Amino acid sequence: MPFGTAVLFSGIGGFIALSYEILWMRFFSFATGSAPAIFGLLLGMYLVGIALGARRVKNLFQRSRTENIAALGDLIVLVNISAYICLPIIAHLTTLTRLFSYLGLILIIPLAGFLGAIFPILSHVSIESTPGVGLRVSYLYVSNILGSTIGTILTGFFLLDTFSFSAVSAIISITGIILGLCCYYAVHFREVRKSLLCIGLSSCIAVPMSITPLYSNLFTKLLYKESFGNSPQIVQHVENRHGIISINSNGVVYGSGIFDGTTNTSLRDDRNVNGIERAYLISMIHPSPKRVLEIGLSIGSWAQVFVEDPRVEKLTSIEINPGYLELIEQQPVLKGLLKNRKITINIDDGRRWLMRHPNEQFDLISMNTAIHWRNNATNVLSRDFFLLLKNHLLPNGIIFVNSTGCRDVATTVADVYPYVYLYGGMVMGSNDEIKDRRKDFAKYLGERVIDSEYTLEENPLLFKGTYSHLMSFEPVNQKQYILSHFNQ
Repeated sequence: MPFGTAVLFSGIGGFIALSYEILWMRFFSFATGSAPAIFGLLLGMYLVGIALGARRVKNLFQRSRTENIAALGDLIVLVNISAYICLPIIAHLTTLTRLFSYLGLILIIPLAGFLGAIFPILSHVSIESTPGVGLRVSYLYVSNILGSTIGTILTGFFLLDTFSFSAVSAIISITGIILGLCCYYAVHFREVRKSLLCIGLSSCIAVPMSITPLYSNLFTKLLYKESFGNSPQIVQHVENRHGIISINSNGVVYGSGIFDGTTNTSLRDDRNVNGIERAYLISMIHPSPKRVLEIGLSIGSWAQVFVEDPRVEKLTSIEINPGYLELIEQQPVLKGLLKNRKITINIDDGRRWLMRHPNEQFDLISMNTAIHWRNNATNVLSRDFFLLLKNHLLPNGIIFVNSTGCRDVATTVADVYPYVYLYGGMVMGSNDEIKDRRKDFAKYLGERVIDSEYTLEENPLLFKGTYSHLMSFEPVNQKQYILSHFNQ
């Protein structure tokens, strides 16, 4: 094989390998609800496979160069076909037992092994044993690294933001199969197994045609696992480079494979499955929350409650995933939110926005954060971040954080703010004491229209459970109490 061709093949191979790794990471991260261990486990399996493949391939070097080029083509065609059909198989297995959300990682080893065998064979068939062998190997490495970098950028930032996961998987697979077929052409189809040639050619046609039967309900299977088939249908689905958002027929929202709220703003007990009463609390914990910052718009239920509060004059909401805006427009309860003059929505990272707007200050900062154990959750639950929020509070300002039941969040907030208050899973931190305003709040809540059908005063029984839960709020303003309570 001409060395220039090998350099090109090395670059394309690097692009394909890193693109697959990105797809696998998204797949298993979704299957496990963004478990922090997934990246390390996937990378470990990938590197083990690369090492084993590179070691085992040495047995091929006893063959002729033509045979090795043909074998390289066989290897590239087979690994791309296998990678394409592997993920739908794992998704189906998770419907039998959720253990395959992790056990499926084992299949990464042979796939990575095939990928790891490509570079040694490519080096062997394109580099002569001459004094310049080291330099030529370095050129192949540089090309491979450049291809890997392009794969990271092109696949991670463009392809996954433009096409669906299944379409990207098909694009990468077809690219790899064509690369393998080019190896056959390089040896003028000598030493080529006719069966593999036919498989490669037919796969270029079969892969696009098989997207629907293979990849339909892929993420629904990963989401519901054993309950797939007995769970509400996914009716809305958005994919982009930031993640995957799904909404089922009951209005339940899932962000990257885990519960992320519902399209509900009502306090009625028969509708309030998302704990929306916590959003109404802002009028109890702050006498005049004129300027509110919301970090994490999500589907917009909390934001809708905030903008409907007559005491709120301006709501600034930060959301990193623009896919939520597309879905909000389709929700009857929330579609007016984006046109409300009170709200300003910024598509940005919360920390980055705060650092770029050091002079912006608020009466209340709300964070209905993701579950504390998820990957990257500490980006917004760390002491450093709470100190950053402190600089953006007005006098008597309050942070309102969903700890999702994690004791460490409360102790971290207590380490930054002198006054800390608890309400269920919510933690409130302030530089000033929060006064008990339950009596005023009860009157305010009773007068407020909860939904288009009822108010709390008209039908108190419909809100009995939620109302009593709201009134159970108990301020705790001693840091030592918080620390001792959560360290028991």
